[in-house]
Amino acid sequence: MATALSLRSLALLCGSALLLLGSGQMADALEKGESILSAIFPSEKYIRATIDIANVATIHSSPIVTGVAWSPDGRTLATYSDYGAQIDIWRDNGDHVVGWRRTGLDIPYPYSSIGFLDNQILLTPPDGRTELSADSAVSFWDLQKGVVDRNVTGPAPGHGWRANVAQNFTLNTDRSVLAILTRGWPSLVTVYSSPGWTVEFMPPSRDFGSASSIAVSSDGKLLAVGNPSGHVVVYDIKAKRLIQDIAAFVSPATPVSTISFSPDGKELVAAVGIAVGGVTVSTPLRTWRIVDGSAGGTFPDVGLQPIRDVRWSPRGDYIAFATDKGARLWRMKDNSSITLETASSMALAFAPSGDMLAVGNASRVTIFDMLGYLDR
Repeated sequence: MATALSLRSLALLCGSALLLLGSGQMADALEKGESILSAIFPSEKYIRATIDIANVATIHSSPIVTGVAWSPDGRTLATYSDYGAQIDIWRDNGDHVVGWRRTGLDIPYPYSSIGFLDNQILLTPPDGRTELSADSAVSFWDLQKGVVDRNVTGPAPGHGWRANVAQNFTLNTDRSVLAILTRGWPSLVTVYSSPGWTVEFMPPSRDFGSASSIAVSSDGKLLAVGNPSGHVVVYDIKAKRLIQDIAAFVSPATPVSTISFSPDGKELVAAVGIAVGGVTVSTPLRTWRIVDGSAGGTFPDVGLQPIRDVRWSPRGDYIAFATDKGARLWRMKDNSSITLETASSMALAFAPSGDMLAVGNASRVTIFDMLGYLDR
């Protein structure tokens, strides 16, 4: 009976594999002598490091990883856990460098955005311990000194933390453009430029109502804003002009939870979050062309909703996305899928070179060696 059950389970799993894998990926796996299972689940040789967040600091009340980010040189990883109360710095082999507890945290929402300005300066939303925090959007942490070096003023000074603190933020590739999305309703979207981090552009909220997600193109020229009604609007930052309004998920209207530009800035990928009124979307993840707003590729798996995070690889060959059912790679050349993680995942980050991918979930961060997938 045990043998029969095992064979039946294997048959069911293989059947699922046939549905999951594209024909090109299946052919590649068979040609290389790989099993169906190895084509779905990465072998250990593709995992560079596994970081157990709960073992690093026992003071965690929750080891859920809601944010991950790579330094520009790709040698250091930063993680957010315990809803932003704990920040840790790691080497790319998983070794712990330093961590600190934000004991004065008094802003009641999960932090998710974290990023590096350079290899020594880390960007986070302010922690609520200083008087400056009420009017600040983002704090710059000096990692060598372990202190806040400066705060970037929010878009509405004097109107409280909801109108100023960055709920989400994003940087372009060379870290010269910073875009933030505030917590208030309607959300304020603001673009800052270096070196002084002064306000470069504030798109009018009439264009999108309230924002649910943002992204900046790699070259810092374009800004994308997703809204709860399923639209993604795209702006030319320098011209301060709306150039595209994409009706991404409007039937039914579903909030755009996360966006990412292709490396060349010609396309974007958008995904949906929690279904409104229990209504699911048949295509919760798809790409769109900026030039005319037309649909590109589609990943039609309704069971993946909600999608928590999406990132287009710097190499342009994969789109990684995190869901309550795990993390996957969407390979663009043949529209196939590779499952990386089966545990509920919250955050993703490609290393700047595209050769590593960090995936954060409820208790750990896994660093995948992307070079292992390039020939698949």
